[in-house]
Amino acid sequence: MYKGCIVFLGFLIAVACFGQHALTIYEIQSEREPTTGASNWLDSLVTVEGIVTCDFGPINSRTFCLEMSQAGPWSGIMVYIPSALGDFPVDLGDTLEITGIVDEYYDNTELAVSDTNDIVRLGITNVPSVSIISTAHLDTSATSSFPLDSAEAYESVLIQAQNAFVTDEGDAENWEISDGDGYVKVRHNTYYTYTPQLGDFLNVSGIVQTHYGLFKITPRINDDIDVLGAGRLSVVYSTSRTGVNVYFTRDVDAVTAGDASNYEIIPAVTVTDASLDIDDHSLVQLITGTQTDAQLCTLIVDGVEDVGGNPICDTMTFYSGFVPITTIQGDTASGDPEFASLWDGTVVTLTGIITAETACFPFDWYWVQQGVGPWTGLMAMHTGHTYPSVRGDSVIIAGQIMEYQGMTEIGSILYYNIESSGNPLPVPSIVNSGDLNAASGVTAEQWECVLVMVDTAEVVDAGTDPGNSSWRVDDGSGQCIVGNWDAYTYVPDSGNIVNVTGVTRYTGGSFYLYPRDDGDIDMLPHGIEVNFGGHYDMKLLSNPVSISSRVLLTIPEKTSVDLSVYNLAGRHIADVKKGVLESGVYECKWNTENVPSGIYFYHLKTDNRNLVKKFVILK
Repeated sequence: MYKGCIVFLGFLIAVACFGQHALTIYEIQSEREPTTGASNWLDSLVTVEGIVTCDFGPINSRTFCLEMSQAGPWSGIMVYIPSALGDFPVDLGDTLEITGIVDEYYDNTELAVSDTNDIVRLGITNVPSVSIISTAHLDTSATSSFPLDSAEAYESVLIQAQNAFVTDEGDAENWEISDGDGYVKVRHNTYYTYTPQLGDFLNVSGIVQTHYGLFKITPRINDDIDVLGAGRLSVVYSTSRTGVNVYFTRDVDAVTAGDASNYEIIPAVTVTDASLDIDDHSLVQLITGTQTDAQLCTLIVDGVEDVGGNPICDTMTFYSGFVPITTIQGDTASGDPEFASLWDGTVVTLTGIITAETACFPFDWYWVQQGVGPWTGLMAMHTGHTYPSVRGDSVIIAGQIMEYQGMTEIGSILYYNIESSGNPLPVPSIVNSGDLNAASGVTAEQWECVLVMVDTAEVVDAGTDPGNSSWRVDDGSGQCIVGNWDAYTYVPDSGNIVNVTGVTRYTGGSFYLYPRDDGDIDMLPHGIEVNFGGHYDMKLLSNPVSISSRVLLTIPEKTSVDLSVYNLAGRHIADVKKGVLESGVYECKWNTENVPSGIYFYHLKTDNRNLVKKFVILK
């Protein structure tokens, strides 16, 4: 606020144009022009009385604050003394009569003094009591339940926000608090030593100041920060059906944190042990009785202290045990065309098998699946993760469910633990290519993030840049998009007949099928005509199989039939059905009890048709 000669010039103009007015601070502050919000007494020469509530420094080096003895809204004003006038010391409690010009400086109403002789000392008294307000009084955003002028009314007033939590540790300029109704910034300065820590429970006093378009609290002294409880719960999640991780907002005392009686879980789950993590002293690991999967629980902490001996009493909800992936994916918002999960924003713990690892993709993605079939898969997104994601690993993951452009994901990973490695992968679910088209609605959505296979499909669009761009296949039921992140070497060519395995992802309004390596794309032998939409049909009644395979043949006319089985290398394995058949539907069975696990093909040859179907034998 170094305005120098401009203040003097303004003063001379004011004296020439207006007489001196004896006013109260309340009149100057509350009587405002409705359009601009500036005081109606702007540029007027006025005389007021008040008590010093803030010395030079906290607001800035040339400004102190004056307040009426009754305090409350519209009772405070800033006083600016130019550096050219030298020092004019004031103390908290000084009662002063001041003559100056009303000014608006960066949206703060203040008195600009042109001569220190215009300040008369009337005595010393007690500083007015702080005005108790809610943080919502100063919150001019949509989160506040108060009208906008509630903030303006407390400009330059000494206030106190009680029973508030630190909601943001902020930066070098500000930090943030909330008492549960609105949020307000608190200015950093050198006149107090408190360092904000997320979750601290406190009372904050100070002068309300407009600063860069926001109403903020400016503490004046150390006593303006009254810490009631240093720390609270940060996040709680299960790590198994008998384990819970409890994070505090600051380091806690090992003795009190390790006392299992200081923790209670409702609905009742016994806490049998508690221990402070060796490396992270804000983390306590609980051992519990058997938890019910996906049950909303409340953890009550009472008796734990931080390292300074301050008590921490807090509660937080969490979902116990494991939340099934089918629940996360299947619980969707009614009427939402992108089927957003109702678990969006919720911290959950889940378990499953890694079906596609980060190494297959240019981003920090990996896929987890729990079982086989619809709704069983979920993609994880964790930028910069340091742990390996290896196909076949059985993992436990805790993180937040989030919707990203219509894709349900788990992100902000809090916990990742490998339970075992080398596990068999879930058998790919056989789907029609048209089932992976977004236009099919819930039929496609159910396969989001699941390991699937489209078999005996024709490449109908090889893409504009073979080997790099996406391409399309169609098995007669409709097209689906096959993505390419350079995880495989196959170069699509229109007319190729292929079997494509991979994981799915929804992005840009479409579903993509992502093969993970060369083994996920099988190009069927050339020369075999594959029927798309004709009357001949071959349907697998079970896939995968272990002991017996059943095939349903639809024969529209009398014809010779040769139904054979070939392995992945194209070698003939078995004859299933040979002879002449009349038109009709036939069920054929093949005993696979003594056939090793692997990928095989049925080949149906008639007088004028060739059909091929891929199937899996899994023992």
